[in-house]
Amino acid sequence: MVNLLPKKEKELIRREYLIRLIIIFLILLIITMLLLFAFLIPSYISLSVKENIATGQIDLIRKSVQNKNNADTEKKLNLIMAKISILNRDSNEYSLENVVYEIIKNKPEKIYISDILYNKIQKKDTVEKIITIQGTSSTRDGLLKFRDSLVGVEYFKEVNLPLSNLTKDTDIYFLINITLGSNKKVN
Repeated sequence: MVNLLPKKEKELIRREYLIRLIIIFLILLIITMLLLFAFLIPSYISLSVKENIATGQIDLIRKSVQNKNNADTEKKLNLIMAKISILNRDSNEYSLENVVYEIIKNKPEKIYISDILYNKIQKKDTVEKIITIQGTSSTRDGLLKFRDSLVGVEYFKEVNLPLSNLTKDTDIYFLINITLGSNKKVN
């Protein structure tokens, strides 16, 4: 077939064809983008709802942990305050610091004290307060000397050294129970 169109007309037709092709391509691209956004909107809404739920749960867990820590801290604080009140109540009657000082002051050189324990024993009408001293002595004579020096302390009502502590001559593990006198103030 013979081409009867002039060259200018041919170029114009090619340009129009190319423009129509580009326009169709752009329209298809825009439609594709709109469909993509339309399909992504439910996913976006679902993810944002899940994010809000997760954020709420994290905040709830943080508050729960904080409240638990506050409750634990409050329990510990109440326990410490109860112990302090017991010591303050006892300090009205005895200065435990002075009692321990007297024990240490009267300790001979070869006596090694490992523990000093303070106990209260409820009797019928009174409360008996007992200091227990545990330790080791290199000699029996040093242990007896220690007991005798504790007997001389004015606010010790009774100093009890069991005979079983005196069975060995050297390297003696001992336990001395001291009953504190009632209603004596220690200065």
